[in-house]
Amino acid sequence: MTAKQVRFVTNDEPFDNQNVAELAAFDAAGKPVTITGGSAPTVDTLHGATDTGRAVMKATNAAAARSAIGAGTPYALPAAGAAIGGVKKATAVADLASAADTAAIIATVNAVLAAFRASGAMAAPTSGAMAAPTSADQPSEVQSAASLTPQQ
Repeated sequence: MTAKQVRFVTNDEPFDNQNVAELAAFDAAGKPVTITGGSAPTVDTLHGATDTGRAVMKATNAAAARSAIGAGTPYALPAAGAAIGGVKKATAVADLASAADTAAIIATVNAVLAAFRASGAMAAPTSGAMAAPTSADQPSEVQSAASLTPQQ
């Protein structure tokens, strides 16, 4: 016996010159099967959908969908401030003068580092870290350059 496939379609009425066939369906025991018009599938009748999937499909807004998957409320970035927030805020450090000497530059850089550490934006140095440089650490050419007077 050759197997046949039947496709069920819904039309409002037969098309012109369309052959309409009648079909009787029987189950494996040979008993007639009643085929009804049925209804559109719903979220609850989808085969294989999980409870979470059904809850997401039934969600009426983004908050309900997040709740269905256990995501809760979205993260809001805190405003910048002295406390930990979106951006760590360090205390102000004055700008260097254009004619600042090496000691002033070193002091300002160290003040910036201290401000970052105090705000929590930078960790404290480890015990093996180098000591902060001083003007005495500069090569003699750099030290003596400040004392040179331009020739006329």
